[in-house]
Amino acid sequence: MVWENAIASCERLGMKLPTRKELKIAFKTAISKEWETDGLWYWSSDEFSKGNAYYMAVYNGGIFHAFKFNSGHVRCVHQ
Repeated sequence: MVWENAIASCERLGMKLPTRKELKIAFKTAISKEWETDGLWYWSSDEFSKGNAYYMAVYNGGIFHAFKFNSGHVRCVHQ
């Protein structure tokens, strides 16, 4: 799912896309381990630039950035 759709999808659920910090906490507490079956990286709500946003790789907890039009995975969190 592209970044803009990820944001909108979470909002429709009354939730939000997690920040980089929230994704790192999920990794450190091993919550993200179960996410590996769905995908290898997940969007963050944090923007790197106008056309890029951050994501987390669940296999190593690394935070990177990608074009917002790339297809990433989504885990929404409560606001």
